[in-house]
Amino acid sequence: MRAGLRLLLLAPAWQRQGLEAWFTARVADLRLVSEPTRDLDLVLWVLRGDEPPATLAHDLALARERWGPVPVLLVLSLDPADQASHWLALPVEGLLHQPTAERMLEALEVLADGGRLVDLPVAPAAAAAAPLEAGVGARLLRSGLAEIAAERRRLQAWSRGGASGWLSRLVVAGRLRELAMAEQVLRLIWRVPPAAPAAASPTAAGALAVAAAPLRYTLPDRRPLTLLAHLDERLREGCRDLELGDGAAPLLALEALLPEQRSQLLQSLLHEFRLLVDRLAAEVPTAVDDPWRLQQPRLRRRALQGLLGAYTRLPREGVLVAPLELLQDDPLLAEEDPELPDLWPCLQGLLSGRPLLLRGTLVAPDEPMALLELQRQLSNWLVRNAELIARRLLEASAAWPELRRALLVEELLATRELERFRNRLNARDRWLALVERPRAIFESRRLLYAIENRRIAPQMQREIRDAELRRLGLWPQLVTLLLEIRDALAPQVALLLNRLGQLAVLLLTQVLGRAIGLIGRGVLQGLGRGLQNATTPPERP
Repeated sequence: MRAGLRLLLLAPAWQRQGLEAWFTARVADLRLVSEPTRDLDLVLWVLRGDEPPATLAHDLALARERWGPVPVLLVLSLDPADQASHWLALPVEGLLHQPTAERMLEALEVLADGGRLVDLPVAPAAAAAAPLEAGVGARLLRSGLAEIAAERRRLQAWSRGGASGWLSRLVVAGRLRELAMAEQVLRLIWRVPPAAPAAASPTAAGALAVAAAPLRYTLPDRRPLTLLAHLDERLREGCRDLELGDGAAPLLALEALLPEQRSQLLQSLLHEFRLLVDRLAAEVPTAVDDPWRLQQPRLRRRALQGLLGAYTRLPREGVLVAPLELLQDDPLLAEEDPELPDLWPCLQGLLSGRPLLLRGTLVAPDEPMALLELQRQLSNWLVRNAELIARRLLEASAAWPELRRALLVEELLATRELERFRNRLNARDRWLALVERPRAIFESRRLLYAIENRRIAPQMQREIRDAELRRLGLWPQLVTLLLEIRDALAPQVALLLNRLGQLAVLLLTQVLGRAIGLIGRGVLQGLGRGLQNATTPPERP
């Protein structure tokens, strides 16, 4: 840290004295300021632990008027897991949780050089399920989902501990599919949107929160290319040894690839993405509205080349053939996933520093919430493009045994298993295209695949999709019409069932109950008279 910096230290008295002595001994010519002025260089604010984020945001806004545009390092002492989103939304350049004095000094050096950093033990839950209403239905749903999650964790631990053999793996995979289907049925019955089921746990507020990894990053500066390098590094780390097939994500064609081939495909996509973004940043803007979308087919072909290799030859019917020559010009690689959102608005934030629109608010791309959204959108683009390439490789492997042995997992080397896997994929695609996608569009939802903790975590995001709704075909339109009819008739049906229930109660209590009561009274009276006559001596003649 350069000498002569004016540091405003805000902390409780017992902490302030210790920090002042430590900073004075470590940093020469550091000027500690006791009163806030407008010529400050840094602000270190150590919270006592009882300040709520909403109140603190108001205090920060008022303090900014006195301090001016000065970097602020905020130090938390309590666990911020319950309100991580609120803490990240605060207008501060640095955010630390229970750091050491050395860590504070390192953070202050980063902020003094124009950077920013965040170090929290948990990131905000990006996709939480819809809040559940109080009542018996909510309790049944929460208990059912908790039992499913516990059973899924038990099966995964058992499979990792020593479930060897094809029969054991087959039983575990079947049981995980049954649990995933049971969860879908529960959510369908109680009309709750699907969420990531692997790490859901009921909270006190009645919502199912999704566990997230710790959020730690340091940006030496706020240039767009620095943000891009940070995102690229985080995604490369997440794609390394990526785990699939644990029941958390839907069935994907990526599960068919060998782990090393899967990692290579994702790394190739990331490499081509970085090259394309660098080229777009260096080029002069033209009249093309979206140059990103025009480059997608070429990007996928180059990623396929990075996976297969330009000079790789495999035997096919006794002849050495280059797989790249047969697959690179496939028209399927030019198709786009209809569920893939446009990434160009996010890239404009990385290329030119344009603010992002998050929840109706413009946020700078270097803000923590904006970085999380950029990472989520980029990881979704990465998974969906890798899925398109994996599907093409799966189709080619069905007619090319040597390619199958080079790319696919051992379980899919058999023709029967491979065809069964492809049939499952096709059935899921038809169901998604005809039912799930129209429903998601009608309900303004979009499924994103986020890479977290080296896993693919499906997350549901609210998004207005009226334009896609107008472009739906005949059968998807019928699905949305049935949903609208159900929503329109649900109050009337509920009212009718309520009236029928009241009528049943009336009949059972007022009519049938009274009739049974009268009959019982008559029987008792008859029994009483019979007993009375039995105890009376007979009359003598």
